[in-house]
Amino acid sequence: MPERNHCNNYSFDENNIRHPRLDDIPALLHLETECWPAPLRTSPETIIHRVECFPAGHLVYELNGRVVGVIYSQRIQSTDPLKTTNSRNVSSLHTADGPITQLLALNVLPELKHLMLGDQLLTCMLRRCSLENDTKKVIAVTLCQNYRKHTHLSIKEYIHTRNAHGQLLDPILRFHECHGATIKDMIPGYRPEDADNQGNGVLVEYGL
Repeated sequence: MPERNHCNNYSFDENNIRHPRLDDIPALLHLETECWPAPLRTSPETIIHRVECFPAGHLVYELNGRVVGVIYSQRIQSTDPLKTTNSRNVSSLHTADGPITQLLALNVLPELKHLMLGDQLLTCMLRRCSLENDTKKVIAVTLCQNYRKHTHLSIKEYIHTRNAHGQLLDPILRFHECHGATIKDMIPGYRPEDADNQGNGVLVEYGL
């Protein structure tokens, strides 16, 4: 997820945002490489499976004919199975009629983050979810960007720690909160390869 230092109000043209197609796969794989360290990257097979099986659950941002950002999601029945799964096999929880939308990842080319494309993709996804009568909840299992700089705290303490301005200390958690999410819980072992966060994921929930 992109770094955010404060909340902004803005408008944007949703004509730049659409569902992905199979011919977007090379661009989506490039985004994965640019946005994630190797141990945390989603496999090409999983990305292809997402686009083939549930294209309506994802949005890409196209700028001047080039895909420069994407947000992935899936539908799940309950958050309970998230406690015993991990990011490598979480796609097995997808079910077309699931009442919960799980946001899986938000990738934007690093050199374009100043355009706030991540904000736009997330806002558009949340708007769409709010219009779907069968969507009861939107959640994500995110990670922390800066916990490695605050290991004097337990990670459970860190995810609720705020700065002098009353904002969540971690930029990624702050990004979610700025868009209406609340921090719900830790999910131990959700990203086993994420050494910076001791393998933990952070469950956040959006109000619709």
